Amino acid sequence: MKNMLKLTLLAGLVSLSFSAQAKLNLDSPAAKLVTKLTYNQVTITNEFKAANGWQGFVVQTKKQNSQAILFVDPANKYLFAGALIAADGTNLTQQYTDEYINKAIAKNAGQAIAKTHWISEGSDSAPHKIYVLIDPNCIYCHMSFQSLAPFIAGNQLQVRWVSVGIIKSTSLGKAAHLLSIQSPKDQIAALKQDENDFNSSQEEGGITALDESDPAYKMAFNQVVENNTFFTQNQFIGTPVIIYTKADGTPSIYAGLAQGKDLEAIVNAAGSSW
Repeated sequence: MKNMLKLTLLAGLVSLSFSAQAKLNLDSPAAKLVTKLTYNQVTITNEFKAANGWQGFVVQTKKQNSQAILFVDPANKYLFAGALIAADGTNLTQQYTDEYINKAIAKNAGQAIAKTHWISEGSDSAPHKIYVLIDPNCIYCHMSFQSLAPFIAGNQLQVRWVSVGIIKSTSLGKAAHLLSIQSPKDQIAALKQDENDFNSSQEEGGITALDESDPAYKMAFNQVVENNTFFTQNQFIGTPVIIYTKADGTPSIYAGLAQGKDLEAIVNAAGSSW
């Protein structure tokens, strides 16, 4: 996009509260600026009052069918897309995304995720439980697998790995390889082989892809397709995606690679039931 303004917020903006959904006015100068500078490639679906008098917009791309947050300054001269960061380091864009986009997606995904096809790892008695959508050829999924391993080994976390095939031509066959295995123990062994033998330079998982034309694996391929459908219907655009229910019953998602304190916070917030 053109005419982007990189914004640094003052310390007084770190206190943030979300307002009720504003009445959508597509004829406002701010909305017209969004349409103009995105070359009419997005549809505005919601607007809200953001920090420091800025106007926030929820937009949906017409081609990719994905959602994003955009901002317009109070003078309606600049369009901003990206991480809006407060002086204390708070990512306001992420907070707005969680409130105006992820909350609805999390509710829908949380209700449907149990019907996907997954591989379970970790103790049934673990106090925290999450789903993670992964592609066998995804390097960020590989990093997530490594980061989550200590929580699983420490009996703090149980993960249901939902295998999708979206990144490379071999992804579908590798995901089907995992789901074609009947024994849960052998499934975990194959998943660990894919991750332990992961070729980071080539971004290729360590297991072989099944032949889609082989009728013996038709069910496994169908299961991956169903997982892929879940992925696209919920407008996810990349892997990994963490889906979980908090202890108070609130559904939540985290799209992308979570590490360090962010990952620890997700694990600690996840409830103990599916």
